Amino acid sequence: MSKILLFILLSFPFCVYAQNFQWVELYLGSECRDTSNFHNDILDYLVSNTSITANKIKKNIKLSDEDLFEYPFISLSCKSAPRTLSFSEILKLRKYLMNGGTLFINNRLARNGEGFDKWVKKTTEILFSENSLKPLSRKHAALRSFFLIKKSGGRFVFGEAPSAVDYAGRSVIIYSKNDLLGIWPKDPLGRYQYKCIPGGEEQRENGKKLLLNIIMYGLTGSYKLDAVHQPSIMRKLRMMEAGQ
Repeated sequence: MSKILLFILLSFPFCVYAQNFQWVELYLGSECRDTSNFHNDILDYLVSNTSITANKIKKNIKLSDEDLFEYPFISLSCKSAPRTLSFSEILKLRKYLMNGGTLFINNRLARNGEGFDKWVKKTTEILFSENSLKPLSRKHAALRSFFLIKKSGGRFVFGEAPSAVDYAGRSVIIYSKNDLLGIWPKDPLGRYQYKCIPGGEEQRENGKKLLLNIIMYGLTGSYKLDAVHQPSIMRKLRMMEAGQ
């Protein structure tokens, strides 16, 4: 049994967090603050479609916080460019990403080349000068980690797929210009606050699936958790139990 546990921990280093996943937002000022509770709908969607359990208390975190490394997945969603990160913040964020963390960046206004978009490109270049933001290929694990994503989703469509910065074979930063978080908020009557342009509700559903995939990728890395891999996993477990 101990060998099985060791195998699981080595194969899925963040499995423990998947048992109580928490929505964590990186706080860089008022430009990147959201007081709504749309994260509850995201977590409900995640729990209803996967075996992940969730802690619904949203956490705002700063790069200076000591518990940053306790969370494998953090999000940053801004309506305009925040301040420039300090040297110590750059080092802290780079260390977090190099040690298994994932940063999901969401552009609320989806203005290409302006404001927040420009800030994202500049900041990612400083963080990883050796790698730049590149669109995800259709074979990327984030587009296959749970749902098979074939169409664009989000509040807007400014790109076929999110962009990412890779480090050591893993996408450590995933950036969406399509506002994947703007598809969730509802008014007091339960109606969606924002329309999805131009694709309507199908575009919204595609966006929900894509965000779930990104979260799953952040928790499991490039390993796809689906039935295709289960026979191989079970064979390895049996071999380990047999001492092979």
